[in-house]
Amino acid sequence: MRIGVVAPPWVAVPPGRGRYGGTEAVIDQLAHGFEQAGHEVMLWTTGDSTCPVPSGHILATARGEPVGVAAVELDHVIAGYEALSAWGADIVHDYTLTGPLCAERSHPPVVVTNHGPFEGELAALYRRVAQPMPVVAISQDQARCGGLIPVAAVIHHGVDPDAYPAGLGAGDDQRPTSCSSAASSPTRAPTTSPGRCA
Repeated sequence: MRIGVVAPPWVAVPPGRGRYGGTEAVIDQLAHGFEQAGHEVMLWTTGDSTCPVPSGHILATARGEPVGVAAVELDHVIAGYEALSAWGADIVHDYTLTGPLCAERSHPPVVVTNHGPFEGELAALYRRVAQPMPVVAISQDQARCGGLIPVAAVIHHGVDPDAYPAGLGAGDDQRPTSCSSAASSPTRAPTTSPGRCA
């Protein structure tokens, strides 16, 4: 299968050392994992990205701040959808906010993963986007907070715990933690406050 992956233009994939970029770190591992599973992958990103899969871009470097400027992201996304369609993608996995609005320009089917909230100003947008294409949440809590937004699936990040060595966490017990031990420990498990979702 030929899988196109559209990353936001704000941070390189993967993010540089010491840079915030949780979404971009996940995109890096996902694109690499698709390729290791035998799929052909084309990552639409920025020119300073170093993910070890074939990629394309129109922006030489990640734009950084201010994240979310529509004109920058729209130009990046439209060019990406055109390139992935010309490449012959069977499906496009989009991580941008504006990409779903451009998906009709693309011939392959599109699936959208939201790494942010399904609340506030984004709620109406995702309700509209979820009608013509599947929207994926990254946790049950995120999907629950989406209310009336039709979430097609919950797919947790496929983070490789070996990529994140154990270290002293900022938790209340100051024991060494890693991704896998934090997720499996009842004292370190995430909680949801009642009424947190709007």
